[in-house]
Amino acid sequence: MVPAGEYSGRPRPRFQQCLQWVMENQNGDGSWGLNPGHPSLVKDSLSRTLACVLALRTWNLGHRLLRQGLDYIGSNAWATSSADQISPIGFNIVFPAMVDHALELDLTLPLSQSLIDSLIRNRDSEIRLCGRNYGNLGYVAEGLGDYCDWKQLLNNRRSNGSLFDSPATTAAALIRCPDDRKSFQYLATVVDSFGGWVPSVYPMHMHTHLRLVDTMERLGVDRHFREELRIILDEIYRGWLAKDEGIFSDISCLAMAFRLLRTNGYDVSSDELAAFVDEEDFFGTCGIQNTSVATCLELYRASQVRIYEEEPVLEKTLTWTREFLKQQVLNQNIPDKKLCTEVEHDLRNFYGKLDRVSHRRSIELYDVEEFQMLKTAYRCRTIYNDDLAMFAAQDFRMSQAQYQEELTQVQKWFVDCNMDSMKQSRDTCLVSSAFAAGVMADTELAQARIAFAQCSILLTLIDDFIDNYGSKEESIRLVELLRNWDKQNLEEISYSSREVEIMYTALCKNMDEHAEKAYAVQGRCVKHELHKLWLELLMEFLNEKGWGDKKITAMDQYISTSCITGGFKISFVTVSYFLGHKILEDVSSSPDFNTMFYHTCLAGRLLNDIKTYKREQEEGVLNIICMLTAGGSLSEEEAVSMAQRMQEDSQRKVWQMVCLSKGNMVPRRCQEFLWALCKMANWLYNEDGGDQFSFPDQIVDDINALIWEPLELPHIIQS
Repeated sequence: MVPAGEYSGRPRPRFQQCLQWVMENQNGDGSWGLNPGHPSLVKDSLSRTLACVLALRTWNLGHRLLRQGLDYIGSNAWATSSADQISPIGFNIVFPAMVDHALELDLTLPLSQSLIDSLIRNRDSEIRLCGRNYGNLGYVAEGLGDYCDWKQLLNNRRSNGSLFDSPATTAAALIRCPDDRKSFQYLATVVDSFGGWVPSVYPMHMHTHLRLVDTMERLGVDRHFREELRIILDEIYRGWLAKDEGIFSDISCLAMAFRLLRTNGYDVSSDELAAFVDEEDFFGTCGIQNTSVATCLELYRASQVRIYEEEPVLEKTLTWTREFLKQQVLNQNIPDKKLCTEVEHDLRNFYGKLDRVSHRRSIELYDVEEFQMLKTAYRCRTIYNDDLAMFAAQDFRMSQAQYQEELTQVQKWFVDCNMDSMKQSRDTCLVSSAFAAGVMADTELAQARIAFAQCSILLTLIDDFIDNYGSKEESIRLVELLRNWDKQNLEEISYSSREVEIMYTALCKNMDEHAEKAYAVQGRCVKHELHKLWLELLMEFLNEKGWGDKKITAMDQYISTSCITGGFKISFVTVSYFLGHKILEDVSSSPDFNTMFYHTCLAGRLLNDIKTYKREQEEGVLNIICMLTAGGSLSEEEAVSMAQRMQEDSQRKVWQMVCLSKGNMVPRRCQEFLWALCKMANWLYNEDGGDQFSFPDQIVDDINALIWEPLELPHIIQS
């Protein structure tokens, strides 16, 4: 509706191609907007349609189109006050302003007077509430009319000449300040770039790039595009260092950039988010365009990426965003059902999710007709399209088929080793294979997953035997046999029981097979390393039971022992041979490895102890909570709180070393595996009183989703 700056006679539009687009792009139902539409976007269609109707009325064109647009508005006026509709940003201000303008143009709208009065009252009330705070309402200044000092508002101009990167707001400014060359040049650039139609926000390349990286990671297909995504992330990092307006002028963009850069190894400071630590200030000063639930969700996600002990910005932001999002869910204030699902999912045990299960969930939620709501809804086909949908779905199906094949191999090994005849009622093969797939999703890591599953099964069987039904003599005999493993002939060994024979022969067979396969990729024999670790583990099992040479009486003894008996070390070392890196013999003794490994083990052990201490207290089993409360120095509540702080600190240190891995002696995939073990521990011990095999329903569902349930996506074209 911007008139030409210089004309004689009858006024004419300054951007004729935009008016031409309006005349050529009305939908079949009389509306303008997304096609196909969406049942939750009627408010958006009303806003777009009224804007196009006003343009046609202003220039006295398209009378038939205008009538059809008015018919659509009349048929859907109910949506203006519907709480179930997803509202464009600033709808309550901009739409009533367009209604006012229609009256100025002598255009009769098919709206009841009571509805018009209600819209105007709500608009005026919202404007009075915010006052002349252009930080809050400047983004929707086209709806402010005489409330706005346009010359003052132009002080908020971006370097590209726009107001808030908004063509609509900039156009409104140009109407009121027709000689403003910067506004005109910005709008001319936008119109020339898009050939008549105009996006809600321009430019969008930084936001689009961030969303693309985030979507690829969430779908689990980023591993196929590592080089391409690294190029994008490098560009984003350069923008971060240069304080690029495309990142720093949009809070959602800034939060996403911080999270993605930090988790991908770039050194970024949380101080850049310092302006958002206070909830009241955030909603009072950050602008209507920056205070949506979606933006708060991005801030919440960013605040979870805390890798330093002293990051008060992230601590404070996490506190208020978590509570705010909880209240939005509880009060049913999120009409966008997909967004509501995402909020609920992220609020629930943020770190306690298996990557491949999360990938499946994202694929199931992925919609090629996905939209993002700003002043208007828009779809980004770069991110949401049939090709990516089919690729992600097929990638998951191929992974799932491979996991099933690996489970078959593990089950055969289990039977071949006669372990199916032991007193073991748990489905250890399925569970251990699911664990393996949960921490190592890449299809090329098949041997690593099988090795992990086999280690988990042996650990479970031996731990159960020593803890629950094996005698002291049998347990000690098993350790003696393993200690002298290279000095005896299997056919001449005297076993104290059939169970001891099964476990010992399975251990020897397992070490032999893994050593042989590791030699092929590492070029060295690792059998003695594996033997040393298994012997250390079994001896600590005896010590925990009170049958060994070492009595556990002090906290540091308990921690050092439990870090070993958790099984992380033998699992990690065995798996590390098959992760695609050459593992030097001195890696496992390096400070980096020892630090990462210690804190991984400690974080997992503390989670276990926090969740199981009541049951273990009744059973007389050692537990850190019991040790902390011994002697009455701490109450049970204080002990749990201390253990939680210790766990969070250890987990944060592992996360820090993964995020800032430059110069770390531990190979990257090994670091990622240790972090995946931390996340798996959060997943396992999410429920009070649970352990890794006493499953709440959610864990059972996750295992089935990962291994068995076919991926059926009726909304995606099936390949």
